[in-house]
Amino acid sequence: MKKLVVMCIAVAATCVAQAAAIQWGSGNVYLSDGTTKAGKDQVTALLWESTDASAFAGKTAADLFAAKDNPSSITGYVKSQNSTALSTINMKSGTSYASGTDVYSAILYINNEEGGYIASFGHATAGTTQVNIADMSIYNGGSLNGTPNGAVIDRGNWGSGGDPSPEPTSCLLLLVGAGILGLRRKQK
Repeated sequence: MKKLVVMCIAVAATCVAQAAAIQWGSGNVYLSDGTTKAGKDQVTALLWESTDASAFAGKTAADLFAAKDNPSSITGYVKSQNSTALSTINMKSGTSYASGTDVYSAILYINNEEGGYIASFGHATAGTTQVNIADMSIYNGGSLNGTPNGAVIDRGNWGSGGDPSPEPTSCLLLLVGAGILGLRRKQK
């Protein structure tokens, strides 16, 4: 009977855990020559995140760079973080979004070593587990040390793949089945 109770609790917890964060990863960050990986603290990233599709509409890399000293002047500011010794910057807001929620981001990468900046704008759909978006630093606009560095690209609807936990109706059916099994065992 104890096993059945534990199983029912596990199924109920699975049903409730229908929310997760999104981690925006830079991938490898390179300095302006395009081949040298950024080292520890050579690049700083600022993250803005929102569920409003128009939150970053019309924003450019220059707008984000202008707000670097007062990042909360742009709605959705979350945090800043420096590059690691592995030349990456992985950031998440800590906000758990319901599965299926569209989340938008704006990330500014500032080259502390040589000057310049690039920006990326992302879009992902929250899943039931943490969604990891990679290579944000290669989809960018703005400039590194004065050199134009490509167009801003919408990352698309990533992270909405398979749902590892059952939908609420399935959870209810599992709980009812476990309850019936428990009653049947008790009668024997």
